[in-house]
Amino acid sequence: MLRQLRRMSRCLQYDNFLIDCDGVLWKQDNPIQGAGDTIKALVEMGKTVYLVSNNTNKHLSTYQQNLKSRIGVESFPASNIISSAISTAMYIQQKIKPGEKVYLAARSDFGRTLSDYGIPYVGVGPVENRAQYDWAFFELDPTIKFVVVSFDPFFTHTKLTEAYLYIIENGAEFIASDVDTHFSVENNRQIPGTQAMLAGLIESSGVQPTITGKPNRLLFDIITERHGPLDPEKTIMIAFTKNG
Repeated sequence: MLRQLRRMSRCLQYDNFLIDCDGVLWKQDNPIQGAGDTIKALVEMGKTVYLVSNNTNKHLSTYQQNLKSRIGVESFPASNIISSAISTAMYIQQKIKPGEKVYLAARSDFGRTLSDYGIPYVGVGPVENRAQYDWAFFELDPTIKFVVVSFDPFFTHTKLTEAYLYIIENGAEFIASDVDTHFSVENNRQIPGTQAMLAGLIESSGVQPTITGKPNRLLFDIITERHGPLDPEKTIMIAFTKNG
């Protein structure tokens, strides 16, 4: 008990809590014991809680539903939930011009998030593989000015090449939602994450992406843009892995 009290005392010196979701609040469909009570207690003590996640396959509405159904948090401000899909959308929204589009290598709910911010996109879902000789005549869409890569179960050499050509020949800005090397699935198994999709594109293009997910600065800037300055000395992040 004394050890727990000491830990609590150190924790309460912070005013702002950036808390990961997967692996911290829940694991797959299972709640982490005490997660909901901890969120409620922090809020009752006047602390500001932000939920941050690199999982781009959950729409904002899904996060809100999971808070209720998995850990019993019935009310939580939507603006305090920031996934790397949301931070990507907010970043692009500030830069995109009328008529421009995004090439998105990701799952469908990422596209849904971009749509929430009025951002047109292509690329989600499976594509027909092209033979090597087809690329000589592949016509680029001149309106694609951003290439966004996240975890994509349909990522293939065709998608890699399309993304590469848009970056190199169209001058599209290269954006990554995160650099997670792997993530957990059921049966205590881990599978390759977004970094596996990024590696070939970074190596072939020679271009480093702008990273919009945690623990990178841009996501922190998105929070301050929405809510005002946060004192770094009074802010703590609680995450499942070293990448956030």
